[in-house]
Amino acid sequence: MSIVERFRRAARAALTGWIGGFLLVAPLQLLEAVRNAGWSTAKATPGLFAGLLALSLLLWMALSLVVAVYCCCAFLFVITWIIAPERIRAHRWKWNLSCAAFGVVLIASRSHLWTAFNHDGVGFSNFWVWSFYAAAYCGVTAEAYYRRIGEALQQ
Repeated sequence: MSIVERFRRAARAALTGWIGGFLLVAPLQLLEAVRNAGWSTAKATPGLFAGLLALSLLLWMALSLVVAVYCCCAFLFVITWIIAPERIRAHRWKWNLSCAAFGVVLIASRSHLWTAFNHDGVGFSNFWVWSFYAAAYCGVTAEAYYRRIGEALQQ
């Protein structure tokens, strides 16, 4: 399998991972938006509250896409270039778990730097939402890439 073919399959897997991660974390993001907007806004102005929820989901979608593209370009393409597809196929669970753990560590390092300077006044709920998204995105992407290279190797 050529490197271009591996990059193409990795890019498709990253898109699948972004969609899967977004869908898995969307309920948590809605809860975070409700917590930030406050229930008093929902009772006083329901139209404004619905608009805030929609804006929150759109912003979450955009930010999660940026993180997905960054992770795909900076890490997934490099990993697919270095590690042969046969090795990934031989170690499915190690591949999936290490990718999910890597996503959590990536977000944790960012969160540690951010909270060390007290820039994040909302506590760790935002960190947990992003950690869950990173684990879901990286895990779904790893499994999708595993399946796509399996299809290519069996042809």
